[in-house]
Amino acid sequence: MAQKRLTRRVIRVIILIISLIVLLIIIIGTIIPTPPIEEFNTYHELINKQGKELYLKYKDTFADAEFFRNEAFKEWQNQNTKCIIKRDYSESKRMILMAISFAEEADNNMKNNKKNNPADNALFHFKQEASIKYPVWNKWIQKAILYSKEKKTVVLLVDKFIHNCLVIENGVEVANFLVEIDTNYVIDNSYKGGLTSVEGCYYVTSKKTTPETPFYKSLYLNYLNKKDSIHLKNTHHNPDIPNLNILTERISIHGKGDKDYNQTDGNIALANEDMDKLYDWVKIGTRVIIVGSTRDITRNMVKNVD
Repeated sequence: MAQKRLTRRVIRVIILIISLIVLLIIIIGTIIPTPPIEEFNTYHELINKQGKELYLKYKDTFADAEFFRNEAFKEWQNQNTKCIIKRDYSESKRMILMAISFAEEADNNMKNNKKNNPADNALFHFKQEASIKYPVWNKWIQKAILYSKEKKTVVLLVDKFIHNCLVIENGVEVANFLVEIDTNYVIDNSYKGGLTSVEGCYYVTSKKTTPETPFYKSLYLNYLNKKDSIHLKNTHHNPDIPNLNILTERISIHGKGDKDYNQTDGNIALANEDMDKLYDWVKIGTRVIIVGSTRDITRNMVKNVD
C-alpha cells in the first residue's frame, strides 16, 4: 500500500515538473522577442528567384532593396548585443519588409515585361517629388513638433516611405508603429481625386470601434478638407468639386493591418495590438501629419536622382 502511495506521489511530482517546464517554455516564448527570420528568408527567396535579370534590368530597385536589407540586418545584430528580454526587432522587421516591397516591385516589373525606363518607376517619381517637396514636409514636421511641445500634447507623424507612424508627445518621440498603406504609397494622390497615399496636415475628427467600423478601431481624419478641395479644383479645373469647410472622413487610421503589406485603399493600417495603444493616445482633434518621409533617408535618395 505504501509502495502505491509513493508511486502516485512520484507520478504527481513528474507531472508537476513537466507542467512547470511547459509553462516556462510558453512564458519564455512570449517574453523573448524573435528576430524577423521568416521575412529575411522571404526576401532571399525573391532575390534568388529573380537572379541576374534583376541586377541587369532593375539596378536602382535592387540597390534600394539591398539598402533596406542591410539596414535591417545591422539593426538585428544591434539588438542581439542587448539583454535578451530587452531586444526589440520591430525596426529590423520594418526595414526588411521595405526590402521585400522593392524586390516584389522588380519581380512584378519583370512579369509584366516592363522596360527599365526610370519614368515608369514609381520610386523614381518619389525621388523627384522628394527633391521638391522635402522642404514642405520638413516645415510641416517642425511645426507639428513645436505645437506638441508648446501645447504639451500628442501629434502623429506618418512616414509613407518607411511605413512608420511616430507618436510625438510634448515634442518628443514616445512610440512608433509599423503601418500598412496603399500599394501606390510613393505617389501623393491627395489632390488627384484618388484615395491613395494622401499627404498633408489633418486632425482626428472621430474615434470609432467595432461595430461602428469594420476595421476593429478607426481614427477618422478631416479629408477632404478645405485645402484639399481647393487643390482638387485647381488640378482638375472642375468647378463642381465642393469647397469643403468641414470634414468628410474618407481617410482613417485603423486596425486589421496584419493581412498583407501595402493593402489599404488610401488609409493607414496598424496591427490590432498596436492600434489599441495608439487609440488610447489619440483624442478628437489630435493633429496628424502625413508626409513622404520624415527621415534622412529622403535626403540621401535625393542625392541619387539624376
